[in-house]
Amino acid sequence: MLVGLLGACTATEAERVEAPSPAPKSSERTERIELAFELARITREEDASAERLDEAVRSGAASRIDECRREYRETITRSDELARLVFTPEYVASRPWIDLLGPEQAPNWNAASLEGFAWRIEDGVLKLHGPDSGTQQCGVVSICDREQLRDFVLDFEFTLAQGEFELCSRVGLRFDGTVESLKFSTLEDSQDASFLLPRGETFGGTWSFIGSSWTGGLSAGDPQTLEQVKWSQSRKGGIGIIVPPATELTFTRLRVKSLRQSGPN
Repeated sequence: MLVGLLGACTATEAERVEAPSPAPKSSERTERIELAFELARITREEDASAERLDEAVRSGAASRIDECRREYRETITRSDELARLVFTPEYVASRPWIDLLGPEQAPNWNAASLEGFAWRIEDGVLKLHGPDSGTQQCGVVSICDREQLRDFVLDFEFTLAQGEFELCSRVGLRFDGTVESLKFSTLEDSQDASFLLPRGETFGGTWSFIGSSWTGGLSAGDPQTLEQVKWSQSRKGGIGIIVPPATELTFTRLRVKSLRQSGPN
């Protein structure tokens, strides 16, 4: 589903056409509608191609795997091209923010049940306390699992009092190597930390996922390309936070602009 460009654009209809101000010329609007419908079509083809590749892998037929892998990568390339054309900076700027810490979103959060792991949203603030060290496991919370975000902008602000955490995007059925994430840590001996931060200071950041392009920045500074998302990585999913033992973490801002998603609005 394409969110907002044509209202909610499905494969068979445009439920609502919203012309930005100033209104585009008729030919521009027609082209925009055609691009949106084509992106909706290629989105369905991308999912179907991924399913065929999964089936080929399960069958173990090498020639079939190569064929399906090539098809899937070609479909992703076309999907990326269309996403860049549809989700222009002007369009992204026009989309509303969804406050993930607001009361309307509170029932949509999911969390693992672990001894000592605690989390709560109070007055628009998300507070997380890592599980007991003896569990040797990490606490996990997630949101937008139902919406299955594909293209989106995520804006956040947090304070890490101690420990470390990972902020994950496009989380599917599990947290694994196919999920894009960044690790923020106050521990000098942290393994694979993306950012080593001082304790107790507040940092903000913005991520943008459009197709295979992942850009963003942390606090002050120009946005930078974090990485080109590999074809084998997850292409849709929720937002997740992984919280190891002994971590104390607070989010004072967590909001998203949904541009394209597989689930309902």
